Amino acid sequence: MLDVLNDLQMGVAISNVLKSLPCKYLSEEDKAESREEILVWKEKQAQVKAAQMKQSAIGESASAATSKLVEFCNNKKLIRGVSKRETWTKIAELLIKQGQFNDARDLLEEAKQSAEAFDDGLCLAHIEFNYALIAYHECDWGSAVSHLENINGLEESLKFWLKVILLKVDSYQCSFALDTTFHSHPEVESNDQAILLLHSSIHDIEELFKTSPNRFSYAIYAVAALKARLATYLLKTSASIDDGITLQISELLEECVSAHQKLGFRRDALKILKQKANAYYLRASFLPGESKRSYLMKVSMN
Repeated sequence: MLDVLNDLQMGVAISNVLKSLPCKYLSEEDKAESREEILVWKEKQAQVKAAQMKQSAIGESASAATSKLVEFCNNKKLIRGVSKRETWTKIAELLIKQGQFNDARDLLEEAKQSAEAFDDGLCLAHIEFNYALIAYHECDWGSAVSHLENINGLEESLKFWLKVILLKVDSYQCSFALDTTFHSHPEVESNDQAILLLHSSIHDIEELFKTSPNRFSYAIYAVAALKARLATYLLKTSASIDDGITLQISELLEECVSAHQKLGFRRDALKILKQKANAYYLRASFLPGESKRSYLMKVSMN
């Protein structure tokens, strides 16, 4: 339900739901239970390691009991339900949208300890993304990028990969707007880094859906979203904007609108149409009076 409310941007409804959640704030009991689970898991891992070393030392195959313990540890991720760390991470994301950063940090800190103990890479990726969101909203864009760079292996989750790329681009854009560079990348202007990231990401996703046809539709959506962001980013950050640049940008946006409409993403297509209209208006500003009016009338018919 929270995902649906979030997609519909119903902030008040999300706030009311969060107030009713018993796990919005971490209790000492929650922390104790989580850490007890971590200790039990570490003990099982230690037992497996000791049993394997013992069997290796005497040159015998693993016993039935040892084999079952190894199998349990290897398959625990597959047989478990939704963990508390996943729930805490999701609630933290919603708290961030409500501006409750300190409460979100408390949840993420506990969730991270559990995810690291259980080697839960996917959960750790979402935790790092949420830390990056907090840093972004607090205008600490260098830290936001640092957290996002800790996220790896997202090829299996293209939707999440797209969110990571776009947040990183937004962080670069905010830094460029203030004429600053990131402490972790002092040699590279944030503007150049953002454009390079968008181009490389478009290329990576295009290559990905060549080898993964089952994700073809969403890959097209992701590429169109990145191209739209590239077009608007160039429009905002180009040192000198002339008629040729705005024409190139508007054509790129038209390509993105067409891709979104074909896939049925009408809301996204509408957002890009607004960006396209801004590009057309900016282009018209370089034309003389009568030509400007004629041009705007012409493009409004498209």
